[in-house]
Amino acid sequence: MPLAVRQHTLNLVKRMAYVQIRSTIAIGFLLFFGITSCSDNRNEDNSPKYKTGTFVHAKSPGQTTFGDSVAITFYYSAEDSNYRFHDLKMEKLGSTDLYVEQLSFELELIKDYVSPSSETDSVVWKYLPEKAGHYGIIMDNPGEDDLRTFVRVLYESFEMTMDSTDYQIVLDSVRSNPELEQYISQWGDTEYYFGSSVYYQNFDLRISKRIETGQTEFEDMTEEEAKEVMLDRIKTVLKLVLSKNYPEAELNTVYYIYFETYNNNFSRSNYEAKYQYTGEGNQRGFKFKSLDEIY
Repeated sequence: MPLAVRQHTLNLVKRMAYVQIRSTIAIGFLLFFGITSCSDNRNEDNSPKYKTGTFVHAKSPGQTTFGDSVAITFYYSAEDSNYRFHDLKMEKLGSTDLYVEQLSFELELIKDYVSPSSETDSVVWKYLPEKAGHYGIIMDNPGEDDLRTFVRVLYESFEMTMDSTDYQIVLDSVRSNPELEQYISQWGDTEYYFGSSVYYQNFDLRISKRIETGQTEFEDMTEEEAKEVMLDRIKTVLKLVLSKNYPEAELNTVYYIYFETYNNNFSRSNYEAKYQYTGEGNQRGFKFKSLDEIY
């Protein structure tokens, strides 16, 4: 066989081998991904089937004083005794007015659990409103009428009138603060940042005392502007007074604190400040609600 013919035959064999290798690789990829896909489908087919139960009725504690949460017991009917509730979620949907909040309960049933056809369970309502009143709770009941229950939210309240020990708390906080200690009077019983006077048992709101102690920002303020600034300072420091008096405050409890002021025109006024203990985790604390001059 001539040399040119042999060379042509050899090249043809090489090309056929290369095509066969590529085909084999392609088939391998198809088989791999096809098997994986089939395996995934089989896994999905074998996954638990979820169904939704139907509420029968629910009960709440009724008229009660809540702490940081309240448990509501509900009864549901399962369509299949081999199914049970697997997950319970609660979502706050919002308020339609000051006294109604709607809550949606998402319920799932999971099989492989032997139970009676009627079950009881409870959910803890952690989204308690700050405002007391009568609340309607609406539970979403797929395919059925929504289930409604009601609770009356009552929070404990405490009242305190500041005395010399409470004004001392404020004074001590100023004395221990290097940035504020310069505002303490020469007699040591009054400070002119918040205005706490242990001797007179009131808050001194006089503008002149602020300017005398170097608070030059008050020089260009009107009497109303200065009063607003000083009352804002008092609102802040009263949280410290409350924390000292109520170290074990319960969530949502309301506190009324009464104090006297010595005004810029040398008159006296009495105020009622309202706070509520609110928040989550480390963020809990006394939240200012209102301040009213009562006489």
